[in-house]
Amino acid sequence: MLFFSFFKTLVNHEVTVELKNDISLRGTLKSVDQYLNIKLDDISVVDEMSYPHLSSVKNVFIRGSVVRYVHLPAAAVDTPLLEDATRREQKPHKLLLKPSKAQVLRDFGLSMCDRVRQYRDTRASLSDRLVHKRAT
Repeated sequence: MLFFSFFKTLVNHEVTVELKNDISLRGTLKSVDQYLNIKLDDISVVDEMSYPHLSSVKNVFIRGSVVRYVHLPAAAVDTPLLEDATRREQKPHKLLLKPSKAQVLRDFGLSMCDRVRQYRDTRASLSDRLVHKRAT
């Protein structure tokens, strides 16, 4: 949602969209949706000699999954606001991440070596009980 919200603020600004097939299109951003599909008006191809068949195209709809990079005008980017939004959006995700086993063990005050020792001791005591039951 961060990028979607950010790109919505750039509507009617000039952007260059680089596609995964190495075509770069420059045009006015008209709309963007939640899938980051992009509509550009008044486009021009950056390397028009390599793609002459695109010279007559003026408006395009670009599927979000084929976009490699979007070049933005420096004046259109509010860097402090973007950094703040990134921090705010990143915080909830930390809570959703599953902690590693090592992290869980550290939280409980057990190192991996302590955990292995504890496992061996438990296993040995179970073996002793089993042998004791068979003997009686």
